[in-house]
Amino acid sequence: MSVQQASYVAVAGLLAYLSYRYIVPTDAQFMGSLKLSKKKPVHFNEDYWPEHGYIDLPQGKTHYYLIGPKDGIKVVFVHGLGTPPPALSGFLDQLAEKGFRILTFESYGRGYSDSPGTEYNEQLFVNQLALVLLKFGWTNYNIIGYSLGGAVTAGFVSRFPENVKSVVFIAPAGIMKDTFKKVQGEHVANNPGFMRAFRSTLIHFPWGGFRQAYKTIEESHKNKILGLWGALDVVVPAQLASELLQLMPSMKLEFKDGVGHELILEDTEHCVKVISTFFKTKSE
Repeated sequence: MSVQQASYVAVAGLLAYLSYRYIVPTDAQFMGSLKLSKKKPVHFNEDYWPEHGYIDLPQGKTHYYLIGPKDGIKVVFVHGLGTPPPALSGFLDQLAEKGFRILTFESYGRGYSDSPGTEYNEQLFVNQLALVLLKFGWTNYNIIGYSLGGAVTAGFVSRFPENVKSVVFIAPAGIMKDTFKKVQGEHVANNPGFMRAFRSTLIHFPWGGFRQAYKTIEESHKNKILGLWGALDVVVPAQLASELLQLMPSMKLEFKDGVGHELILEDTEHCVKVISTFFKTKSE
C-alpha cells in the first residue's frame, strides 16, 4: 500500500468514526429503541406478530413475540447479529404452522428492545436469554440458535442444560478464527442504538470462545443436537462444521448445497422440514 493509499484509508476511517460519534456520542449512554423513533417503521412494526409485549429486565426492556398454537411443542428461537425475528418471519411462521409454540425476542440494541450503555458481550446476551425464560417460566423446551444466536445458545445451554430437550444450531458462531433488507434498512435508519450495539458486539463478543461450551453440550445433550449449514456460507464458513462435529460428535449435521449463511431464508421449506422432524422425534 502506498503512502497516498494509506492516507486515504486513514481519512476514511476517521470520517467513519466521527460519523459514528455524531450519532452515538458515548458508548455508556442509554439509547432507547425503535419504539422511540420519530418515524414509524413501515415494515418492522412493533406488533409484527399479534402476541407480543415487553419484559422489564435489569439492563432494560426486552421486546418478545409468541408465535404458533398455545398448546404446541415449545421452541425458543435466538436470532443473529443483525437479524431481528421479523427479518426471519417466513421461517418462523412456517415452523409455527407445523404446530410449534415459538418464543423469540429482540436482543438488546435490536428492534424494540432497549439499548443499554454497556459492553455487548456473551454475558449480556446469555443473561438476557436466561431472564426471559425465567420470566415466562418455560421448562421442557427446544431451542434454536442462528448465527450469533448459535453462540449465545451454546453459552446458555452449557450453563443451564436442565430444561432444554434438544438443541438446533444453524450456522452458529463461536468457533471462528440482506427478505430482510427492508426490515434492516428501517432498523439502521431509525434506531441509533442498533449501530452502537452492532459495533459493540463485534468488539466485545468472544466470537471464537465457545469451544468448551459446545463440548459441555455434547455431554448434557448427546444425540439431541442438530446442526444446519449452507454449503456456500462464507460468514460462518462451512468448513467450520467439521470442527463443530469434532466438539459434538453426536450432532446430526445437515448440509444444504447451493445456499449460504441465510439458508433459513434461501431454502425455508427444507430447514423447517428438517427441524420440525427432529423436534417431533425428540418429543416422542
